[in-house]
Amino acid sequence: ITDVTLWKEQLKTPDPNRYSAEDWKAAETQAASVDRKEKFVAPFFVTGIFEKLHY
Repeated sequence: ITDVTLWKEQLKTPDPNRYSAEDWKAAETQAASVDRKEKFVAPFFVTGIFEKLHY
């Protein structure tokens, strides 16, 4: 963002609906391989406007 007053025009976020079920297969396989009895698993949500700039 070059000017904070123009953040609405300049901030671009990905559309999660553009991915098909096939696109998610690798992530699903990796998530299924985690031993949840040994590892803590939780989602990470980047919901704030400026938090989205980090990722």
